[in-house]
Amino acid sequence: AGRLLALAAGIWHNWLLGTPNKRSLIAYDH
Repeated sequence: AGRLLALAAGIWHNWLLGTPNKRSLIAYDH
């Protein structure tokens, strides 16, 4: 669960910044 929370937090930060980096999201997922 900790990993999921950390991952979600990272994605949320990216969304807040407004950086349309889908590659980053995919890299994080993998």
